[in-house]
Amino acid sequence: MNESKPELSNKKYGSGGICGVDILGVEGADYSSVVESTERYRKLGLPKKYIVIENVGEFVYCLSTADGYNVMRWDDISKREINRYTTFNEYIQDNFQEAIDNWD
Repeated sequence: MNESKPELSNKKYGSGGICGVDILGVEGADYSSVVESTERYRKLGLPKKYIVIENVGEFVYCLSTADGYNVMRWDDISKREINRYTTFNEYIQDNFQEAIDNWD
């Protein structure tokens, strides 16, 4: 995966995940969960520099388009922006590994 352009992975690989982790993306020519979720959260105050890549329920993980493609945590109640991962690959590896470790 090209670390400087992680959004290309959505175009190439679509969406999906493992063990309950669901990464948003492009599901086909007529639907894109990443666009739908991002638009919904922007109406709730999500800064335009973020693209929603995973909805965890109480918060969302977002790919920052302004800060070197790091992954942020954001929630619509506090509007806090928390830097969680410095790269998209770090985010994927950590979340997938945690899901695998906790899979029953």
